Amino acid sequence: MTLCIVGNEGVLVTQIDLSYVLLGWQPKLQNGKALRDKYGDAVGYRYSEAEDCGIFWSNDPKIPIMKMVRDTGLELWSECIDRNLKLTEKLRGGPPSTE
Repeated sequence: MTLCIVGNEGVLVTQIDLSYVLLGWQPKLQNGKALRDKYGDAVGYRYSEAEDCGIFWSNDPKIPIMKMVRDTGLELWSECIDRNLKLTEKLRGGPPSTE
């Protein structure tokens, strides 16, 4: 998204990346510390230990948040849910039946 602000001293135009990812608890994430250790201030986040999840975004226009997540070997919340559903179905002998 491009933000344009017109004021008395001129015009400010900047590019803003509104992408973010939701990450659930995982040992490798260390409540966000793993991304902060690797990327420093280039990553922004809010992590809730009470909810065991967080929202993460990139502060660096050259490194998208998805690249940070993939390069760190982390799993998106949606991927974790899909993996757990498949495992549950396997343990139950298949998907739920309507019969």
